[in-house]
Amino acid sequence: MLIQNKNRKKLLSIFLCCVLMTLTSGTAQAADSSAAKGSVCIKKGKTLYYKKGKSKSKDGITLVSRKANAKASSEKKLTKLNGDNYVNDTDDIYLKNNNIYYGNQKGIYRIGTNGKHKKPLYKGKTKIIGISGNYIYFSRIKANRLEYDIIRMTMSGKKQTTIAAGHITDATLVNNRIYYIKGKTFHYVTLNGKTDKTLLSNRLYLYKALFANGTDIYLSIDIFDHVSESGGWYGPVTHKICRFDQNDTMTDLIVTEPGESCKNEISLKAVSDGMVYYSIFSETEGGHYDLYKIPTTGGNSTHILSTLSYDGMVGSIVVKGKWIVAAIDRDTNPAVIYYFTTDGKKVTKTNIKSASYNIKTAFDIIGNTIYYNSGKKLETIKLN
Repeated sequence: MLIQNKNRKKLLSIFLCCVLMTLTSGTAQAADSSAAKGSVCIKKGKTLYYKKGKSKSKDGITLVSRKANAKASSEKKLTKLNGDNYVNDTDDIYLKNNNIYYGNQKGIYRIGTNGKHKKPLYKGKTKIIGISGNYIYFSRIKANRLEYDIIRMTMSGKKQTTIAAGHITDATLVNNRIYYIKGKTFHYVTLNGKTDKTLLSNRLYLYKALFANGTDIYLSIDIFDHVSESGGWYGPVTHKICRFDQNDTMTDLIVTEPGESCKNEISLKAVSDGMVYYSIFSETEGGHYDLYKIPTTGGNSTHILSTLSYDGMVGSIVVKGKWIVAAIDRDTNPAVIYYFTTDGKKVTKTNIKSASYNIKTAFDIIGNTIYYNSGKKLETIKLN
């Protein structure tokens, strides 16, 4: 039986999770250091700029600000970020100089940190990939919302240029390149659009996730044994995590033995401080996910945590210093936020639950504080 007709719900959830992980990990991209990025919250000086609400509610998501040590009642509404379901709770916001940049189903906008001088920069369904130098790099989302072109424009919305086009499903900005997945190929395009290089091309490959760390890119791939005439994968599958450096040299970090697609399935979760974090699905005892880490240079993997006791799968995670903050996603209930040390100890369950179901989870860590949009307010937890 073809893979696309088997366990369809599970595969779709995993695919969407992988598409969103790059956007919701909370890890800063290797772009211009003067452009701050947040999934939920950005702190500049003593002021917080953050999202409040959720996309499927009547009021949608709003962007608000307040002093970091002030009460929530002192919030100042800056603008409404979205109005329908094309933009979910995890879309990033960017801050550069005294302006905030964001994208939604209608376009890309710039608004002053004081809530004034809101200006549309681009019209159309979009998602910002990153900001580098004096340019914004973003996706122009197509009808199915999973494929897009990559465009760049100036911070004022001028000189709009398509630098990569086609059935692109994932992209991340690293140094002077944007790495992206296009069907059964993996590419990078330079920020000026002059060089577009194919790094991998194989009709048996299913590319699942991209993460940046420094100037390197990390990629998760499922390698199937056969592909049908209609493009569906089937047969035994090998799971792999690899690294590309700026010389385009690929290094395999993990390669599993061929087997059934759902057995020992690997999902890349984060890269931080010389370690690659990933989860493995196990069918034992009803099925659960174990979280592991391996050095970015390769070597032995270390087991961190099993979700068997937490009734769910490891969703998005953020690694900050010695701490891991993880959303344990469930099939029928909102995700629950846990935090624990990178060796899997001091596991603490928070009272924060996702404003959305399953994979739509986003949070940031600033200093030693977790910031999370519960849908009603900005939640905070001190890591200790």
